[in-house]
Amino acid sequence: MYNLQHDTNVSIADNKRIQIHRYPFKLLNSYSMEDAAMRLKTYNKLIVVRDPLERLASAWLEKFVHSKLRFSYIRTLQQEVWKSKVENTTTNKSLRGDLPPISFRDFIWSIINNKYRDVHWEPFFSLCAPCQVQYDFIAHTDTLVEDLRLFFHRSGIVGKDGILPRQHPSRAKANFGNTFQEVPTEDIFRIGEIYKPDFEMFGYSFDQDLEMIEKERPNTLKQNA
Repeated sequence: MYNLQHDTNVSIADNKRIQIHRYPFKLLNSYSMEDAAMRLKTYNKLIVVRDPLERLASAWLEKFVHSKLRFSYIRTLQQEVWKSKVENTTTNKSLRGDLPPISFRDFIWSIINNKYRDVHWEPFFSLCAPCQVQYDFIAHTDTLVEDLRLFFHRSGIVGKDGILPRQHPSRAKANFGNTFQEVPTEDIFRIGEIYKPDFEMFGYSFDQDLEMIEKERPNTLKQNA
């Protein structure tokens, strides 16, 4: 989308990941109400979505496992999740020094208990207002190249296939079942309820996700779930 907006052909390999948040995208709320309404009525509108449970696994891997804690943003996330697990946090000295790693189970617990919300794992239905914005195209991350190619074709965008990303299995998808192994089945059902609109609106199956997780779950955990 950056390349389309700026008429460039910049690849991900040419940029550090952190720079993606510095790109000067113009947001809809920067326009007047009349101009925003005109764009919503006449522009082709695309939303890119991801399987809700895979998205949670990716958020945890990217923000709490593979990111460097020197980034203040990551440390803030870590502190907030730990605050949700510790009573009397305002006087708890352990939160001022080095923090223990956030397990995926703790991460899921904080979401279930609505302790900390963040754009990286907020449900799409609350972020992108699909009930208010009539999107013309819905792209899935696991079929992104094919979906974007169709979007280009239907939108009359030509000569831009070179900016399409290469399709690789994501780290979260490759380890999806393993990541959820330690999460109790009852908590997975609670997460499923929170993200139910995303599953239903965007063509994903919670039952298929749960089946994949249960296949990877050790027998001892299945018995205790």
